[in-house]
Amino acid sequence: MTTTAGGEITTATGGNQLKSRRRMVPSWLLPTDYEPLRDLVRHHIESFDFMVEKGLEDMLMAIKPVEKDRLSGTMREALYPFECRQAKTTYAGRFMADVCFQYGGGAVIREKFNFGQFPIMLKVSG
Repeated sequence: MTTTAGGEITTATGGNQLKSRRRMVPSWLLPTDYEPLRDLVRHHIESFDFMVEKGLEDMLMAIKPVEKDRLSGTMREALYPFECRQAKTTYAGRFMADVCFQYGGGAVIREKFNFGQFPIMLKVSG
């Protein structure tokens, strides 16, 4: 077993060297007080917590229902991101959701809701 300059531990097996796990950092090198780091990201965490606990509900309650008298039989041409960039408009899609309601022990009511347009972000993992 040997240790490289980068802190990796290698094991020799039959002339081959297999890389193993990195060595653990000694506890005396770790920070003892994480409070400055917590303070740095506290606003982000509090904002997310608010969104999960109250903000999303408030947003959904503030959206007025969309009513349409009749459906138009027209189809729109496809819109591409580069066209939106050139026109300085938002590249967005329809934000639809199936919502289920149940009052007391009654039957489950399922409705499809249109929450309007939602921006589409390109080059994301999800």
